[in-house]
Amino acid sequence: MDAGSPPLTFQGDWVYPAYDISAASRLLHPAPGVDVIDEGSTPFVDVVAMALGPGLAAGIETGGDVYQSERQLPDRPRPGDVLMAVRRSVDVLVLGAVLVLVLGVLTGCGNSGDTSGEEPTTTADESPAAVKAAALDGATYKSTSVEGHDLVEGSTIQLAFEDDTMSVSAGCNTLFGPYAVTDGTLAWTEPPASSRMACSPELDEQDRWLTDQFTNGMQGTGDGSALTLTSGAVTIQFASTSAPPLDTLLGSVWTVVGTIADGATARLPVNTRRPWLTVGQDGLSRLFTGCNSGRTTVRVVDDQIAFGPATVTRGRCQGAARLNEEAVLAVVDDQTTDHVELNGNVLIVTVGDKGLVFQIS
Repeated sequence: MDAGSPPLTFQGDWVYPAYDISAASRLLHPAPGVDVIDEGSTPFVDVVAMALGPGLAAGIETGGDVYQSERQLPDRPRPGDVLMAVRRSVDVLVLGAVLVLVLGVLTGCGNSGDTSGEEPTTTADESPAAVKAAALDGATYKSTSVEGHDLVEGSTIQLAFEDDTMSVSAGCNTLFGPYAVTDGTLAWTEPPASSRMACSPELDEQDRWLTDQFTNGMQGTGDGSALTLTSGAVTIQFASTSAPPLDTLLGSVWTVVGTIADGATARLPVNTRRPWLTVGQDGLSRLFTGCNSGRTTVRVVDDQIAFGPATVTRGRCQGAARLNEEAVLAVVDDQTTDHVELNGNVLIVTVGDKGLVFQIS
């Protein structure tokens, strides 16, 4: 019998303070005064057998009773087996701990299906970029959703940007005027002009609401293909749209609602008659300059509009009516446009530093 054996430990926990192993019976004898206690579903003797390894304790003898292990191990231990068994037990426990650690790391990383060994990359949430005036120039948008305000049923909001002019329409009148983007806030810089068409009370109220929104300014974010405008509880989502072919303008009435000079858009003076063009399908057009009447021609050439020589009456025009006529003839008398923008029922044309804003009906 081997006496004075060291305390037995299993997985780092104190299991049994002292033991003797009988070489003849392979039974473990507790130290005097120590009781053997079965503390659960795993018999204590099996715990000891697992700790010592194969070939050592086959049971525990105490108080004349023998607690036999179910691990019936045929071979008797050789000298040094106790030490080697303890070493094997430690090796197995360390290896098990390493495997548990590795499996835990792999489980934490997830299963991406990537066997290249490269670490997965993560992308931080990026805030949408604030809109800039340069990205808006020449763009047209149509609303896809409005939160925080109910639009008139069947109506949408359309935006168009040309040089320093922003036009807004939502089912009836077109509002337009110079605009700026300051720290991502989109706003008119002057009170906008309006096409002043007769609308239903609901659409009139909607025009007033839009005027307030863009006069006070709306925070804009977007990448060019989409635009988001917010103001308080209101959020409007827009998608980029393309203008219809210019030849769809033939066979319609073009009413002048604003003039452009040196890049600045202005409303027509109050208490003046609006100039207009009645354009036929063949391009032959009747003209009213705001003072005199006449004729001209309209042709679509590629992506521009060519106006033929205008013939008009020679009535004497004074004051605001004369200014209107000069602005109209500077564009429609034997001129080809440099730029054309069609947004819904709003047409903006420029020739050099002069231009006109038409309402198409």
